[in-house]
Amino acid sequence: MMSKSLYRLGHLAARRPWVVIGSWLVVVGVVIGASGAFGHPLKDSMQVPGLDSQQASELMATAGASDAGLTAQVVATPLDDDATFLDSAEARSALATLHRGAAALPHVLKTTQDVSPDGRVALLRLQYPLVDELSRQDLSNLKAFGDAAGEGSPLRLEMGGDLYYAFEQPPPAAGELIGLLVAALLLFLAFGSLIATALPLGTALVGLAVGVSSMSVIANVIDIPSWAPLLGAMVGLGVGIDYALFIVTRHRDHLARGLPVAEAAGGTDEV
Repeated sequence: MMSKSLYRLGHLAARRPWVVIGSWLVVVGVVIGASGAFGHPLKDSMQVPGLDSQQASELMATAGASDAGLTAQVVATPLDDDATFLDSAEARSALATLHRGAAALPHVLKTTQDVSPDGRVALLRLQYPLVDELSRQDLSNLKAFGDAAGEGSPLRLEMGGDLYYAFEQPPPAAGELIGLLVAALLLFLAFGSLIATALPLGTALVGLAVGVSSMSVIANVIDIPSWAPLLGAMVGLGVGIDYALFIVTRHRDHLARGLPVAEAAGGTDEV
């Protein structure tokens, strides 16, 4: 039954190629448009039900303990290689200003400060509430504060922590682009045809565009982590290209046997 349905679908696609291509382009446009209009930000959850650490976090949150939330760290060191926080009044004054500014950021519950034994490195720990009470704006506030505090300061600043993990979007992955170019080269060497090369890549990219764009729409119903698009791109490109390559190879084999184009396309799913 499934083979007959797939045969009819392949046969129809071969007889009405522009209708099928146009339909997919419409689907891509609708999904991307819906993502832009109704998409919900992807959200990482720090909760793992059943773990002892999660139960401890819930107990602390119930008791009102501030340590139950996210943290961020600001690391400072004097730009002068010979200065330390132990012997430089300028460095100590800049650190005190930095500490006050960090404590005044929205949603920061408390701050703690530690200095290394040699006085070269100071660590500010910012305690935030639970992730459900925060947003990406809190990370933006911290980044803006770090940029402003670093201008003209005698200190070099570095920042990190749970707040970044929760709300930082991953940068565009160059690895996927390089992999795509390598796949295109290998497909061209295998097929010797630009059209046969473009077909597996095109179908994989269309499926990827629909899948990744739909995540923000689905996020209105369920929580989807921020790393899901990256994982989807890795799996989608791999599986999409692999399966499309199988289909194109079977189609070309059928054409070599003398089958008409529509019949060859319809029979690509046969065992």
